Amino acid sequence: MTGSVVGTVEFWDLQSGARLSTIRLGSGSVMALAFRPDGKQIAASTRAGGIYLLEPAG
Repeated sequence: MTGSVVGTVEFWDLQSGARLSTIRLGSGSVMALAFRPDGKQIAASTRAGGIYLLEPAG
């Protein structure tokens, strides 16, 4: 999982390096990403002050 300066969070396959999916937050650069310990939720914060809670598919 990576965050970008254009406000996206991208998920990657570790084996192949292929991008699996992209989520566009639309609220400034992604400054930090964190997994909940049980892996059921991801938090993303943006430079514009947004905080997003995301739930991975699957």
